[in-house]
Formats: sequence, C-alpha cells, structure tokens
Amino acid sequence: MSDATEELPDDLASALALLAQERARRVAAEAEAATAKAEAASAKALVSHSEALIARLKVEIDKVRRELSARRPTCATVLSRWAPGKKTPKSVGRAYVGFWFHCSPNPFVEQSKRVSPTCLITFERNRYSVPASFANRPVSLRIYPERLVVAAEGNILCEHARVIERSHRLPRTIYDWRHYLAVIQRKPGALRNGAPFLELPLAFRRLQDQMLRRPGGDREMADILALVLHHDEQVVVRAVELALDQGVATKTHVLNLLHMLIDGKTTDGPDIDTPQALTLLREPKANVERYDGLRVRIVGGRNAS
Repeated sequence: MSDATEELPDDLASALALLAQERARRVAAEAEAATAKAEAASAKALVSHSEALIARLKVEIDKVRRELSARRPTCATVLSRWAPGKKTPKSVGRAYVGFWFHCSPNPFVEQSKRVSPTCLITFERNRYSVPASFANRPVSLRIYPERLVVAAEGNILCEHARVIERSHRLPRTIYDWRHYLAVIQRKPGALRNGAPFLELPLAFRRLQDQMLRRPGGDREMADILALVLHHDEQVVVRAVELALDQGVATKTHVLNLLHMLIDGKTTDGPDIDTPQALTLLREPKANVERYDGLRVRIVGGRNAS
C-alpha cells in the first residue's frame, strides 16, 4: 500500500499528460468532423430544396410564356401597325419599344401632366387638346404605342391618335372641337377664328357660314354645337343637313327637326296642295301696337297700370 501512494515518476506523468492531450485533440477533431458532416448534409438538403423550387418556377414561367405567346402579336404585325405601308420602321429602337408595349401585360406608360390654360397638354413636342373643364388642372396621360389616353379622377376624359414624326418640322397641335364647347358657351365669338373649329363636320361648317352672317348667329351656332353633348352627334348632323336642304338654317328649325328624328317622326312628307277655297282674302298684319289698347282704360285714357 505504501508503494501505491508514492508519487509517480516524472516521465510517467508526462506520458499521461501527453496521452490526455492527444485524446482531447481526437475528440475535438471528431466533433468538428461531425459538425462539418451535419452542415454538409443540411446544405445539400437546402440545395436540393432550392433546385426543386427553381424547377417548379421554370415550369410556371414556361406556362405563362406559352399563354402570352398565344395572345401576343407577331413582330411583323407590330411593325405594320407602327409604320403602316412601310416595310421597315424609321427607328429600330421605336419599333422595339412598340413591340415591348404590345407584349407587356401592362401595355402603357403613365405620366402626370398639367393642362395649359388653352386646354392643351404636351407630349413629344406635340400638343393635344383636353376638355375645357380641366384647364389648369393635373391629369394622367397613358401612353400607348398608337394612342394617348387622358384620365383624371378615375375617369377617361379623352383619347387621341398618337402622332409620331421623326422629321424636324414644327410641332403639331391636335384639336378636338368637342373639348371647347364649354368655352364657346361663354364666348361664342371664338367660333369665328378659333383654330379647334376649323375641323367641324361639313354640315356644321355650311351652317356656320350662313349663321355667322347675321347678328346673333354666333350664339345660335354655339347652342346648336352644344346639342352634341346631350344627343347623338350623327343625329344632330342629320338634323342640320335637313335644315340646310330645306333652306331654313335657324336654331329653332334645327331643334324641331332634331326632336322629330329622336321621336321617330317623318321629316320628308308629301307636298300638300292647299285648296283654293282656303286661301286668305285678308292676310293679318304684323301690328303689335294694337295690343297697347288693351292697357288703356276706356274712361280717362289712363294706363291700366
């Protein structure tokens, strides 16, 4: 027993210490290897999961592409719309943009514009008219390859064909005379020299030539043009054509013909020969002074008022 309690020699203690250190290093290496293996397995599982998601995403993308390709126009169709009658467009970039517009799920670009006091907005150096009620107000311009749509307050205000010119000519102004009907209600004299009213339909221009020759004709013409705000424009044009054919170019006659057309009544009935017995022997005279006698008392000659 006394031998067992004796202290170990120095060389044996050193050997035991080295053995303990070696075992500790071995355990640490095994732990690191196990950790690396676990991380590798986790990374492999993550990669497999990601590859599966990517494969599913590719399938969905191919499906959407097939659906879009079934609906999208061909390049030749787009180019023919972009430059009608020409084999190649003036600008390859513009043709590409036009093709992108047609193939995009959201085929327009939206910009904010402010309407000028003359009811115009500017786009690509050209000016387009807007209803007069939105003068000096902000609007939204939706830009399509072949048209421009103006919207405000959740409503579509107007639409214009898009003018695309690569030449260096002066900018163009595209008017719609209907946008200025509210202006001529306040200032009917604008009909005489107003640029928007140079593009009136032929029947309106013929009526304008006749009505502006007499006093007050500009006011009556403005009222007739305003009828298109409440009735079908083609019906109003037909009423004006009938009035011109009958040689009675007046506001009252146009209104009568318009109501007859709306009610479905005929306007071209047969001519009626008046019997000779119904001929007036004494035609009444337009003398309004005789009505003044109704206001004079018989006694005293004083006015009844």
